[in-house]
Amino acid sequence: MEILFNLFLLSLILIKLPPFYFTPFQTPFLVTHTLAKTLIFLIFLFVNIFNTSKLRTIFSNKIIILALLTFYFISQSISVIKAQDILFFLKSYQNVITNVTIFWLSFYFIKSLPGRILKLNKTIISLAVFLILFEFTFYVFNWSFIDLLKNIIQKEVIAAYINDLERGRSSIGLNLEIFFPFLIKSSYMLVALSFLSVISNFRTRLVSLFFSAFMSLILFWGKNKKILAFKVILTGLVVIITAAFISNHFFKFNIYDRLLLKDKPEDISTIRFRLESADRSFKLLLSSPIIGIGLGNYLFTDKDISKFNNFGNKENKYGLIYSELVRYSPHNIFFHIMAEVGVLGLVSFSLLIIYFIKYDWIILNQSKKNKFNEFSKACIIGSWTVFAFMLFNPSHTIFVTGWFWALRGFREALT
Repeated sequence: MEILFNLFLLSLILIKLPPFYFTPFQTPFLVTHTLAKTLIFLIFLFVNIFNTSKLRTIFSNKIIILALLTFYFISQSISVIKAQDILFFLKSYQNVITNVTIFWLSFYFIKSLPGRILKLNKTIISLAVFLILFEFTFYVFNWSFIDLLKNIIQKEVIAAYINDLERGRSSIGLNLEIFFPFLIKSSYMLVALSFLSVISNFRTRLVSLFFSAFMSLILFWGKNKKILAFKVILTGLVVIITAAFISNHFFKFNIYDRLLLKDKPEDISTIRFRLESADRSFKLLLSSPIIGIGLGNYLFTDKDISKFNNFGNKENKYGLIYSELVRYSPHNIFFHIMAEVGVLGLVSFSLLIIYFIKYDWIILNQSKKNKFNEFSKACIIGSWTVFAFMLFNPSHTIFVTGWFWALRGFREALT
């Protein structure tokens, strides 16, 4: 069974990395994210076939969360009735299946053997350090980095990197901020992580950083008050001064200029876009209030891309680059769910969120009785940091959502 756990950890690592081609054929179906999804599905099947009796014991007192997950899964599934394009539906549906399976396996592996937390924590910290170094490499050698990996990293993702760099943004979408609570004992890593968040010139990354840092400060304050106070001051000064200077040098603006909305075409238009997307989501909800317009079909209903819907060549229709997919996303998880899966989907997801909040509160109040309380707190902060990111960004791939469900599953196993 330990082999399966190791393979599951490998899968989580793969979905946190950008998708790489693992064959000479550059197709989105043969990338590491697809490999990770396949591994997750096979592990799920193996556990259910060969460990049935243990599963009954482990899940015997988890009726509420199982019921909520079932409701959520059904609400996503029945939206197929309204889906105008089945392929768009299936592309999103397989991510829903993967996310629920990730939660299930995360819970199972830790609940069946809590001692695995030590190995899991080391894996997460090691991954965080690697990803920080990886993104530093991208920042320093950005265009050379792209030239080197343009035939290795999935081309749609490379297109996103190029699009961002041309707009003065340096980020490869790794959501490093979720690792802040796991790195709380390493000042150098916190400084590096914070620097990358600020220098990226993405306002939503700054929001995620502040949220993660603030929650870490509150939840870990009691035990390391003086150390944390020093880390916060040091990190803040180094990041603010250094990142602003470097960004001004290379891009002629910095994250603080973006917060002050100095560039109207970039800074104000993106806010207006989110407001217009919210309005559009409400209109789509009214067109099919109960089950929505169909999972994955938000993009399909946009008049601006009707040209793609009429192409005889399916490759043109479904081969939109990442920047186009992002443009036609509401940039908010609730508005996205509301439009695509209607009231049922919105209620089912909201009930899950309420459940998570309730039991997070319970476990935080009982943290002194839990020998894994620091890991529990880190999972809580990390998962809600992903959630905060999903409130302002597209969240239709496991690249974004996978670790939300993984951290929720790990945390659930500790109650």
